[in-house]
Amino acid sequence: MNGTFFVLQASLGIMRSQEPRPNLPDSPSRGNTRGAVVALGSALSIGAAPYFVQYTTSKHAVIGLVRTAGKDLGNYHIQTDL
Repeated sequence: MNGTFFVLQASLGIMRSQEPRPNLPDSPSRGNTRGAVVALGSALSIGAAPYFVQYTTSKHAVIGLVRTAGKDLGNYHIQTDL
């Protein structure tokens, strides 16, 4: 969880400072973007299994982090995905 947070924090600081570019240069109606961040999860990101409480908890936390970052960064034209 800490690694995902710190990498997200560092990369988003750089992405926010960049100028937005068209999503598709041939289709300006698609809007602008500064890029996207993709975090990796696993099957336990959305489920649970016995004896994996620490791992499952950290993967659920990654989902919350990515979803919240997506809400916060929409105004900056930055996408997040899991």
